Amino acid sequence: MSGKVLLNLALSNEQALTVTSESCKRFRFRQNECQICADICPERAITLDVGPTITDNCTQCGLCINACPTEVFQSNLDMDQYVIDQMQQISIKQISPMNSGYIAFQCQQATSGGDKNSINIRCLGNINENVVLNAALIGYDEMTCYTGECQKCHYRRGEDLFDTSMELAESVTHGLGIKSLTVVKVVQPKNKVNKESLNRRDFFSKIGQYVKQRTTPAEYVKQNPIETLINQITGDDKVNKNPSPKRQQLRNLMSQQLTKQQDKELAKQTLPWKTMWVEEDKCVACAICVNVCPTGALVKEIKNDALYRYFSSANCTNCGLCQEACPHSIIHFTDDCTVRDITDDVPYLVARVPLNSCLYCGETIPASEGEICTTCHKRQVSPIFL
Repeated sequence: MSGKVLLNLALSNEQALTVTSESCKRFRFRQNECQICADICPERAITLDVGPTITDNCTQCGLCINACPTEVFQSNLDMDQYVIDQMQQISIKQISPMNSGYIAFQCQQATSGGDKNSINIRCLGNINENVVLNAALIGYDEMTCYTGECQKCHYRRGEDLFDTSMELAESVTHGLGIKSLTVVKVVQPKNKVNKESLNRRDFFSKIGQYVKQRTTPAEYVKQNPIETLINQITGDDKVNKNPSPKRQQLRNLMSQQLTKQQDKELAKQTLPWKTMWVEEDKCVACAICVNVCPTGALVKEIKNDALYRYFSSANCTNCGLCQEACPHSIIHFTDDCTVRDITDDVPYLVARVPLNSCLYCGETIPASEGEICTTCHKRQVSPIFL
């Protein structure tokens, strides 16, 4: 085993990924064939069956965390908060009424060009829209990202994640009326000498440097595992729901900004997410969409002889699983999600289906099916069902 591999293992031994299989699209709907996490993993450390599992090949690069649409993967280290705190500390030195300053990031395959204030990360794909929004709220004008040659890098797929996060951040900052950051990517690959192996002395020297210059202090280890975020839905659907941690953090940031501005028109600005509408007259109250929803964005309630289905844009990550699983293809999404839809977190009614009780067995059925359920109707038609 090369010194480089040993070093990577040593540097990542304090980080651990938690897999919440109940949130996986493949787990919740067996016909789903999503494999985004497996495709983006540079080590091929993710295997898929009903849900994902992580093998010992994992080097904790974290790309799967931002790539997964339902946030199945979570790290025990709160790297977002660590980066935000680092930006806060740098801003105290840089930002003043006369100088708004800039923030710099450096991936592991790049040199910083002598920038002492650059924040080291493994890959730019680890920077999500929440980090960028925080930088804008702090007051930075520019984000300089020092990278290696991404297309030749082991983590090359992280570049697409980074670009997507920048697009989302641009839309959110515009929707909130915040001045967007100018993002500058500077390609500065490291010298490739001794890249593949390290001798014994160099290896332990690197470990010593890491111990002295820790990038993940103990206070950034999450106190509560991701399982504590799972909300057990009571009632007829006892299905695990896992609210999106990333969306919750984003909603908090946006709410703080709106509280400061109190601008009603600003709250109507659209964001790059979608809202739901349902062809109500074709709904048969099967509630499959509610059962497969991994985040709790869809809930149902039975009252006044009708089934009510509510949708919350604040909790929806637009994974599209409900639309895919609907047997009648009556669920649709539109590009009209507003700032208030995210910050207010007020579920709205998307379908109301009147219900009847079967005259023979008493089973609850949609009123559109008449007064006899399908099973009892078959019993009347054919003696084989008696």
